Amino acid sequence: MTSLYDAPDESSANHSLRAAFESSQILSAGHRLITCARSASEGVAANSVILNHSRELLLFAIVLLFFCSPWVSTGVNAALALLAGVFLLTNALSRRSNPPLPHSIDLALMAFIATHVVSIGCSPFFMQSVKGGAKMLIFWLAYLCFRMAFTQRSASLWVIGALIVTAGLQGTYGVYQWLVGVEPLANWEDPEALNPLTRVYGSLMNPNLLAGYLLSAFPIAAAVTVFSRGIYRAVAAFTACTTLICIFFTYSRGAYLGLLSSLGIFLGMAALLMWPRFKHQRGIVTAMVTALAALCAGVVWKVVSTPALLERLASIFTLRGHSSNSFRLNVWTGVWQMIQDNWLVGVGVGNNAFRKMYSLYMVSGYEALGAYNIFLEVLAELGILGLAAFLFINLLAWKTNWRTFRQGDPPARWMAAGITAALVGTWVMGLFDTVFYRPAIQLQFWLLLALTITWSGNIAPTSGISKNSTN
Repeated sequence: MTSLYDAPDESSANHSLRAAFESSQILSAGHRLITCARSASEGVAANSVILNHSRELLLFAIVLLFFCSPWVSTGVNAALALLAGVFLLTNALSRRSNPPLPHSIDLALMAFIATHVVSIGCSPFFMQSVKGGAKMLIFWLAYLCFRMAFTQRSASLWVIGALIVTAGLQGTYGVYQWLVGVEPLANWEDPEALNPLTRVYGSLMNPNLLAGYLLSAFPIAAAVTVFSRGIYRAVAAFTACTTLICIFFTYSRGAYLGLLSSLGIFLGMAALLMWPRFKHQRGIVTAMVTALAALCAGVVWKVVSTPALLERLASIFTLRGHSSNSFRLNVWTGVWQMIQDNWLVGVGVGNNAFRKMYSLYMVSGYEALGAYNIFLEVLAELGILGLAAFLFINLLAWKTNWRTFRQGDPPARWMAAGITAALVGTWVMGLFDTVFYRPAIQLQFWLLLALTITWSGNIAPTSGISKNSTN
C-alpha cells in the first residue's frame, strides 16, 4: 500500500522541501531522541496496557475532544487536548507507530509558529503574549495529535463521526431554542431594530459562535451523506439538515455570507463530480436544476415575506446606519492604525496583548476583544511575516484539496469538496467576526488541515464507505 504521505502527484517543490527537512539537524535530533526513549521504555512496554494500546487511546482522546468541545469550557477543552498529548507521547514511545513524513502544510505551519516566537520576543507586552502563545500551543498540539492519529482514513472517520454527531445535537438544540422562543443572553441586535428576532445560541451562548461552529460542520456532513451508506448516511444527512436550519435561526449575517460562499463552492464542485455521470440523462439534470431553482425561489420568498429577516439582511449594507456595523468600522479603523505602527512583527500573541495595544488606538468608547477580521487579527498580532505564513498555509490547503478533488477516488473527491467548502465558509465569516479564535472553531480549523493531508493520500476506501459512490 502506498504511504498516506507519498502521493505520486505531489509537486517537485514539496519533495524538495521534504528532502531539506529530512536532512536537517532538527529531524535527526528528534529521531535520535525518540529512538533513545523507545529503547529506555522497552522493558515497560511489554507489560504496559497504555503503551500497547497507545494508538487507540490517542484516537479515543481526539474523539472525546470533539464530542465535548462545544459543550464544555475553554479550560476543559485545553485539558482534553493535553490528554490527547499524553497519549501522543506514549504512542511515540511505542514501537507500533512511526512519525509521518512532513507534508508541505506541516512545514508552512512551522514557519507560522516561528513568527509567533518572534512576535512574543518583540512584544511590548511580553507576559500577556507568552500566555497567548501558550493557548496557541494547545491547538498546535491538537493538530500534531490529529496528524499522528490519522494514519488511515478509517481513523479519521471516527473523528469525523464525532464532529457530525455533536454538530447534529447542537443544531437540534438550536432549533428547539427557536421553537420555545429562548430569551437572549445579551443585546445581540441593534437596539433600534423595528422587528426583534429570536436568535438561538445552543450551548455556546452566542449566536455568532454557534453559527461559526456549525458552518464548518455542515459541508463535511453533506459530503459524508453523499459517499457513505447505511447509518452513516442517515446520521450525516440529519446533521446536514439540522445545521443548515440552525444557522438560519442564528440570524448571524457573517454566517449567512459564509454559508452562501460555502454552498456555492460545494454545489459547484458537486456539479463537476456528477456531470460525467448525468450529462446524458436530461430528465435528471432538469429535475435537479428545477429543484435548485425552487429552493432559491423559496428562500427569496421567505426573506421578502418576513420583515424581521428582511431588515436583518438589509442591515448588511447600511454601514454606519447599524450599530454593529458602525462598531466594526470603528474597530477596523483603530486596528489599521495599530498595524501601521507595528507592521513587521506585530504587537504580540493573544487577545490580552492585542487589547492592551488597541487601547492606545481605539475610538473613544469602542473597546474590542479582537480585530473582528481573521486576517487583520493575524497581521496585528504577528506582523506581515505572520500573515504571509498564515495565507500560505491556507493556500497549500486549497491546492492540496483541489489536487485530491481532481485525482482522488470518489470518496476522497467528495471529502475534498466538503473540506474546501468548510474552509471557505470559515474564511468568509472570519472577515467580519472574532469567533475563529474560540476553541470549538479553532479546533475544527486544525482538524480540516489534518483531514486535507489524510484524504490526499492513496488509501483504499474503508468498509464504511460505499465503493459505488458517484464519480
